[in-house]
Amino acid sequence: MKYIFILFICFFFIFCKKTKKDVLPAATQEGKNTFGCLLNDVVWLPKSSVSIYQEYSNINGGYDPSNKTFGIQAAKRDKYPFENINIYSKNITGIGTYRLYLNYDKTSTAYSFSESKQSNKDFFLMNDTINSVLTIKRLDTLNYIISGSFSFDFIKATAM
Repeated sequence: MKYIFILFICFFFIFCKKTKKDVLPAATQEGKNTFGCLLNDVVWLPKSSVSIYQEYSNINGGYDPSNKTFGIQAAKRDKYPFENINIYSKNITGIGTYRLYLNYDKTSTAYSFSESKQSNKDFFLMNDTINSVLTIKRLDTLNYIISGSFSFDFIKATAM
């Protein structure tokens, strides 16, 4: 009986692990390749899965100084639904705060998710009736470092 109790305790500690809670990454200006935000007051972090067939990159972005465009895509592809957050903006000239508009000639911001392996997606677009901003805190084209923050709300797209 004593051995059964010890065995039970061992199984209890093996299978009752604490779940790791997602936290936002620290804001840095060192090029640590991080991205995070709150989506409906829940921490949203890009995550990828690796399979023997394909590896997904979970953060892609850049700045083109020739036409002053900035873009970033963060993806959560570790499980379904797949999720993406895309931010694109023109006329980024350096450090500063830029207003985001839902106007594809200037900026665009979108969140999408797919419930299954098909390409059917639900799209949410930035609500530009509120103060939607992108703040660039560091723009280092020599070391390829862009850091900053953003703030906006998404609304469900009606017809695309």
